[in-house]
Amino acid sequence: MKRLFIGIAIPDHITDKVLPIQTGIDATKWSKAENLHITLSFIGKVEDTIADKIVKLLRDIRMPKFQLALHGVGTFSKHDKPSFIWLGIKKENELIRLKKQIDTTLEENNIHIEQKPYNPHMTLASLNNSNLEEIDAFLEKHKDLTTDNFEVSEFVLYQSIGENGVSNYQKFKTYSL
Repeated sequence: MKRLFIGIAIPDHITDKVLPIQTGIDATKWSKAENLHITLSFIGKVEDTIADKIVKLLRDIRMPKFQLALHGVGTFSKHDKPSFIWLGIKKENELIRLKKQIDTTLEENNIHIEQKPYNPHMTLASLNNSNLEEIDAFLEKHKDLTTDNFEVSEFVLYQSIGENGVSNYQKFKTYSL
């Protein structure tokens, strides 16, 4: 069994700008540089034969390269408590087009993906009963954060590997646009 999702890797020059802001909130698990990505589609656990099928299907995705930028911060909440901090996406139209093309290809071939509204973002941190004042201060301080544009020239089929309660994301297969 493999736990898979599809995303876009964050280039090093953008990661270098993001990592220094990961501070100032206690009881927070900041995302590691090698785990930073923008999720396109979450597939979940599949048998190896299905993983092989997905690898082949994604080869047919075609669209031109495009530009993105990260912009602004916010939180996702569970039970009215902030649970994740994210960086938003600027210039997302082409990203959404890529996601739709991937989702359609998979669904037409009976590969089921997570069905929930798509909110393009990069997860910056997981919160664990973190101090609300510290979260608010972080959000206020970084609300206007905007990275340089970066070119999206590929997307990645990632495998999520859990070890000791920690997920690490490995590139299973990379596809050029």
